Amino acid sequence: MKKIEVRKSKIHGRGLIAAEGIKKHEFIGFIKGPTQYQENKTLRDALSHPDWVGFKKNYWTDPLPPFKYINHSCDANCGVAGTRKVFAVKDIKLGEELTIDYSTTEIDENWFLDCTCKSKQCRKKVQSIQSLPQKTFQNYLPYIPSFIRKKYLEIYL
Repeated sequence: MKKIEVRKSKIHGRGLIAAEGIKKHEFIGFIKGPTQYQENKTLRDALSHPDWVGFKKNYWTDPLPPFKYINHSCDANCGVAGTRKVFAVKDIKLGEELTIDYSTTEIDENWFLDCTCKSKQCRKKVQSIQSLPQKTFQNYLPYIPSFIRKKYLEIYL
């Protein structure tokens, strides 16, 4: 049975929608796509790849569908374990949009996104992992890529 489908999103453009109920901690799929290397030297560089998923300094995965369409939420229901495995961080209902918190996929302190997620926890401006509130960080564990989790812990421990 297919767990997710690409459909019209209430957040932005197209999104991933649950084609069945998904339980907390359930594996959803692998983010597949080419590896991209880029040293961000300017703000323009940092903003040039809004949907890439970071997994190592200066290395990202440029997601192919369906994960190309996973939108951001400041109250995300999915996260990334390891470097490319997507899991549910809470129960997801049939028809609910799957989201990740883009802060958990980026370490470049120049990167940002004006948020349109409309969640009650909306931060209005999404920035790299260094800006993520500690309580939010804890709520997403263990589903934050290990390299990005390490960067956050270097700052707060």
